[in-house]
Amino acid sequence: MATNYDILAPVYDILDFGNFADALTPRLVEYALRNDWMGRRIVSLGCGTGRGLQWIAQHGYLLTAVDQSEAMLEQAKNSISSGRGTVDWRQQNLLSLEGIGGMDMAIALNVLCEMDNLKQLEAAFQSIRQTLQEGRLFIFDLYTIEGLVIRYQTGDKLLHEADDLIVYSKNYYDFERQIQMREYHIYRRQEDDLWQRQTAERTMRAYPIQAVVALAKRANFDVATIVTPDLLTYDPGKPHIERVIMLAKAI
Repeated sequence: MATNYDILAPVYDILDFGNFADALTPRLVEYALRNDWMGRRIVSLGCGTGRGLQWIAQHGYLLTAVDQSEAMLEQAKNSISSGRGTVDWRQQNLLSLEGIGGMDMAIALNVLCEMDNLKQLEAAFQSIRQTLQEGRLFIFDLYTIEGLVIRYQTGDKLLHEADDLIVYSKNYYDFERQIQMREYHIYRRQEDDLWQRQTAERTMRAYPIQAVVALAKRANFDVATIVTPDLLTYDPGKPHIERVIMLAKAI
């Protein structure tokens, strides 16, 4: 049975789902370099179709790319040229990473917001911690609770309409559990002129920032910096902050 991301893989880039990682990855690596990070070995967790990998691969880093979905990895392999670096592709679950160690940086963008609960988020932190050398950097993003509501308020949308492909989304929100679910209805025209329909969903969660910081500490991370996607210092009193990016040092 196809998973949600196996279904989404062929349309992932068409719908620009990788734009966030694509835009932020080079800026985050350069931000880390300006703040005394040094290294060559980077692991990208939940790499998807590879939109966030191209810049890393072209700048001489030794890159390990991890995703649970085989279909997403195949899309990434077909779109990424290794440039001056190398790419080690791994199909693995984020919660049980194996054979990946000695990394200088781990990056997880658009990934940890899909953890089912705080216990699973802590398990992810512990798994990721094993990939990093002491003193090295883990960079990840999360939706704020307000940001998740803003994401829901975009409403149902027609995302793509072409002669052979139509995609629209429906939004749902559980205010009690702070869960936002988006269903994707995908229609493809077949060679016999009939249409095939597939449905996939993505479920996003938001957690209190201080709870995330505490969990990271329990997994031997020190969250030294929290910034907005504009790389400005996060101010919890400022409204309309949809996401935060945390830079945590392995201890």
